[in-house]
Amino acid sequence: TISMETLETTLGATGNKELDDDNLDFNEGNEYLEQGKYDEALSKYEKSFQIQSKGDGDNHFNLASIYMNMGIVYKELGMYDDAFSKCHESLHINLKELADNHPSIASACHNLGSIYFKQGNHAGALLMYDQSLLIKQEVLDDYHPSIAYTYNNMGAAYVEQHKYNDALLMYDKSLQIKLQAFGENHPSTAKTYNNIGIVYQLQGKCDDALLEYDKSCQILLQAFDDNNHPSIADTYHNMATAYLQQGKYDEALSTSDKSLKIQLKVFSNNHPSIADTYINMGNVYQEQGEYADAILVYKKAAGILLHVHHGNHPEIGPIYHNIVNCYTMQSRHDATPTPQTSNNTSGSLHQLDAISQSSTNTLNQSQAQQDELLAERRASTNPSSIYLCDQDRQTDSQQIPTITDADDGIDHKDDNDH
Repeated sequence: TISMETLETTLGATGNKELDDDNLDFNEGNEYLEQGKYDEALSKYEKSFQIQSKGDGDNHFNLASIYMNMGIVYKELGMYDDAFSKCHESLHINLKELADNHPSIASACHNLGSIYFKQGNHAGALLMYDQSLLIKQEVLDDYHPSIAYTYNNMGAAYVEQHKYNDALLMYDKSLQIKLQAFGENHPSTAKTYNNIGIVYQLQGKCDDALLEYDKSCQILLQAFDDNNHPSIADTYHNMATAYLQQGKYDEALSTSDKSLKIQLKVFSNNHPSIADTYINMGNVYQEQGEYADAILVYKKAAGILLHVHHGNHPEIGPIYHNIVNCYTMQSRHDATPTPQTSNNTSGSLHQLDAISQSSTNTLNQSQAQQDELLAERRASTNPSSIYLCDQDRQTDSQQIPTITDADDGIDHKDDNDH
């Protein structure tokens, strides 16, 4: 590990005004990223990139850092193809310039794993996280925060694979490191409490889950003064799913609304997190028998995911299934002809059936079968409906500017998690 004194000597002002401005832009970009101000962060990174790209060929390492952080921003904005491209370019540069066990390569693998996770490729995510962890365990102390971040994200991937005991093991390892490194009242510690809550909820322990979510929320509300940080929205969203699972529909809608208000302030209208909240609200409306409201928010969610994933994401089919289910229940409730008599709705249902074969079967179920289906849904929670947003990311701060609280040039900031 390079000593702090050596780093401070090496990474001081360059004496070149243009490069010093570049360093300032890069550091300011990191600050905006930490605050969840993604558009501002991207603007600063782009300015830094423009300066570095004019260099004499000795700045590849700096460009890799910029690519990495731009990739993180794109991931947070839901632009996963762009995110993958930038992070992959960073890894490509670092593999040519650095030793195979360099921490920057571990960070690149970690972030690529996070993108795979967001794209629904959980097996691919675990492969990348495992590669990152092997490097970190070789070059870092056992209680280094960076190791906690990778444990955390591995836990999230295990959750999606329904391997809940493995997930809890990873989260506990992450929490123990974070408590030692950061203490109780740190946003990163809050994220792990949130994720432990997710596992409890998926195991049907909603009261325990809500206790963990509340721990997370209280820490985050104290950490971010304006109360508009994406992580707060994520925790509200998860609380809403737990309330829904308990049949507490008013509480579920109230906390979903809190989540949505924050998301609409900090994200674009087509961000996947907003789709997640619309799905949750649709689930509540469906349980309440408010089928028209459910259809409206489900369609908003489907529109966002179609825009982001171009029709290729595992969540899109279940949304269409729910829309068809709502139309069916609505027609039975109102004792009116089904929406298939409308040209617009007929086209919509044709599209839904093409994407989700199970939706067609739903239309042919008897009333008793339909009631049984709804009862099953009340008793369980689909893992994809819980917002695994609290993954941890690895921000690269290896470009020449100011030293941040990191070892070996790795700046450890927290992901939006999964």
